[in-house]
Amino acid sequence: MDDRALRAADANGRAEERPIPADLDLPATPSLESGLAPTETVTRRIDAGPLTAIHYQQFADLPHQHAATTSLGESGPRVVATLANGSDESWAYRVPRGPAPFAGGRASADGTDAELRAAPVDESDGFGDGVLRPGESVRTTVSISALTGGEPGWPDGEFTFLQPVSVWADDAAYSYNWQVTLIV
Repeated sequence: MDDRALRAADANGRAEERPIPADLDLPATPSLESGLAPTETVTRRIDAGPLTAIHYQQFADLPHQHAATTSLGESGPRVVATLANGSDESWAYRVPRGPAPFAGGRASADGTDAELRAAPVDESDGFGDGVLRPGESVRTTVSISALTGGEPGWPDGEFTFLQPVSVWADDAAYSYNWQVTLIV
């Protein structure tokens, strides 16, 4: 693998390299400061089918905006997650694929067996590995469905998804979990 490339899974799960543009002086594998704490939780009341509210975290220590919005698709509610670079320098980002919500994951509410599942609307859409230049953003859209163990309808409760994220620039690197909670 080129030491100036990020590795990410393609839509078929095969590893592919995404080169870091040559004009950027970003390491492919940074030394990360883990455990970045959120500084604010944004709550929005919504009317997206069975969903009544969404909470998502902000991180004041980063020059990035994190946002989560909802809409109704043909098959039910959707969440659009956005990471935007608000700084004047380029940042690399890595969002692991797998059971994390924005790649397709599940969340359960305390005291219940019911789960909400997030599934990518388009496998080629969304987070992975890449570089955000100043003013650029990346977003992904996931559809939300209820897994109730045979019970009809949507379960009541708060369903929290944790999305691991790593971001780094020339002089800083962070690894953290971005929390998005859906309330039914």
